[in-house]
Amino acid sequence: MSSKTLFGIVIAAIALQSGRASAQDTTTPAGTATAAAAPAIRVTRVVMARGVTRRGVTGEATSFPARSGRVYAWLEIENPGRIETTVVVAWQRPGRTTAPNRGATLAVPAQRRYHTFAFVVPAEPGTWTAVVRSADGTELARQTFEITPAGSAAAAPPG
Repeated sequence: MSSKTLFGIVIAAIALQSGRASAQDTTTPAGTATAAAAPAIRVTRVVMARGVTRRGVTGEATSFPARSGRVYAWLEIENPGRIETTVVVAWQRPGRTTAPNRGATLAVPAQRRYHTFAFVVPAEPGTWTAVVRSADGTELARQTFEITPAGSAAAAPPG
């Protein structure tokens, strides 16, 4: 066995050992919980809208005309563990499924509460769904919305 191979085996063994120790140790010496023991993020609200501002959404609706521009999914996220992570917003079109890892990947900073958004420009009429998943693929939220044929009276904004 060459010295390079032996060195690689020793490094791998050290990495495995240190990984095992850190997975078991979920508290700091002072006894406070580490990020590994912190609660997961939650999506508390998904709002579909025609636009997004610094403070929220404009043109909140559940129905939009096809080929009329962007449709936004605005997310309110709770991150009690203040862990930096990502979420993925996938757009399911009528009669189709979307792979869990496809869509817009959005950064979630280490903040207790955070707002972010993704958008799609839908052309195909029907019931669409915005599906929000965590970095590991776990579904966190979903919101359906209608895309109506262009020029349809049903696509008018609410009131």
